[in-house]
Amino acid sequence: MENQRRLLAIMKLQSYSLLLASVVLGVSLVASSIILGKGVSSDTAVTTAASPAPVPSASAADDKPLITIEEAAELLGLTEQEFRQMLAAEQSKFNRTGSFTGEMIPHIKIGNKILIARDGLMRWLDDASRSRREYVDGFVTN
Repeated sequence: MENQRRLLAIMKLQSYSLLLASVVLGVSLVASSIILGKGVSSDTAVTTAASPAPVPSASAADDKPLITIEEAAELLGLTEQEFRQMLAAEQSKFNRTGSFTGEMIPHIKIGNKILIARDGLMRWLDDASRSRREYVDGFVTN
């Protein structure tokens, strides 16, 4: 009989412990939600105020569909002169033969300014790499 009373007392204590643990867990979840909810908006304000202004050339260049020759060369890790020579070699081959195998560097001219299509440049790079295109002394070979 005494063992049953002890067992009952232990079970009752465990029930209270479980109930107390559940309440503590519930309260902590609600409190953390409130704290995190307020923390995000204040962190955003702090981050915005504390961070330096973004560099316009890097982010603006990433969003533009058309880029300059200088930007295209930089994107490819080339000098501007190397990029211009590649562009001229492709155009020269097209003018001489009337055709060009594969993708040419995608560009448009506005007055004297040449602009490169960013998305097309990545396709051109993939095509030129796959066909193992070579640019040597102003000429292009596939």
